[in-house]
Amino acid sequence: MRVEPKTIRPGGRAKVSVDVTNIGSRAGDEVAQLYVHQRVASRTRPVMQLRGFKRVSLDPGQKTTIEFAVSPEDLSLIDVNMNSVVEPGRSI
Repeated sequence: MRVEPKTIRPGGRAKVSVDVTNIGSRAGDEVAQLYVHQRVASRTRPVMQLRGFKRVSLDPGQKTTIEFAVSPEDLSLIDVNMNSVVEPGRSI
């Protein structure tokens, strides 16, 4: 998994890329899923939040790169004053 850039500025986006390879002997479909989690936050957060998914069909031995766009809104939470905020965090 690759994330570029590592920091998202207001109004910006990050690109999350992951390579998927069919190592089997038959054609198949895969559904890549992007989840986010914030380890430390002012409010309790879900352990995993689905923020994107893409289905791809791959022939045997075929490899493809799947990309997701992540915006500040994808990482926001509602604070105690009912405002949408993005708190500092760290990527893994």
